[in-house]
Amino acid sequence: MVAEYRRGVSRFADLVAPVAPVRFAEALLGWLADSHTAARDLQELRRRHSKADWANTHSFGTDRYHYLVGTAEAMAEELSGVESDQSRQSLFLCTPQALIYQCRAKGGSPDEPLLQEGYVQRSLAMPDVDPADLDPGLFTPKFAVSGGREVIFLLWTGSEEGLAEAWVGQGSRNAQHGIAWTWLHPLRDVIDGIGSAAPSTTIPDGPTQPMLDLPELDLSPRGEEAAGAADPAADGDDPQARPEAG
Repeated sequence: MVAEYRRGVSRFADLVAPVAPVRFAEALLGWLADSHTAARDLQELRRRHSKADWANTHSFGTDRYHYLVGTAEAMAEELSGVESDQSRQSLFLCTPQALIYQCRAKGGSPDEPLLQEGYVQRSLAMPDVDPADLDPGLFTPKFAVSGGREVIFLLWTGSEEGLAEAWVGQGSRNAQHGIAWTWLHPLRDVIDGIGSAAPSTTIPDGPTQPMLDLPELDLSPRGEEAAGAADPAADGDDPQARPEAG
C-alpha cells in the first residue's frame, strides 16, 4: 500500500493547457500501467524458457523503461498539443507551457532520494532564477534543457504486480538528492476531481440557455404618438416630399 502524498496547490491543469487535463492524466496513467504489463509479460517468457528461468528484476526494469521510450511518441500523437522529445538522451513530454519528465520513485516515496548525478536531472531540479539576476546574454542550465518551459516531474512506482502509484509535481533539488516539493499530487486526483488537482470549470461569457423568462415588451406607439402619426402634416412634414412605395 503506497501512502498518499498531497502537498501544496496543484498547477497541473493550468500548465498542460490547452491540452485537456483529464484526458492527459488518463493517457499518462495508461501509458505507465501498460509499461509494467508489457515488462511482466516478457518476464513470464523468461521464466517459461525451455532451458532455464532467467527472469530478473534488472531485465524487468530495462524492459519497462524501453516500453516507455518506444511508445511515447504514439501516446503523444493521440493528444493534441503534446509532443515526445528524446533529443537529449532523455524522455520528455512537452506541451506549449510545460516539459514533463518521468522519473521512478525507487523507494516508493516522493520524499526518498530520486535524482542521479546526470546533467539533465541536475538541471531540471535547479531552483528557478529570476532573469533579472542573470548577466545579459546568459541563461541557466535548466533553461537550456527545458527551453523555458516549466518543469513537471511525473513520478511513479511499481513492480511486476503493476503500477502502484503516480504523482505529478514541481520542486527543486534538496541536500538529500531528493526534491523539495512546491506542490505534489497523485495523478489520479486529476481524473477523480480531488482537491486542487481537479480541473477548474470555466464560466462562460454569455448565457448558457435561452432567456425565456423575460417579460414581453409592448412596442406599440403610445396614444399621442399614434395620433400624430395618422396626420403627416401634424409634424410639419410635407406628404409630397415622402417617397412613394415601389
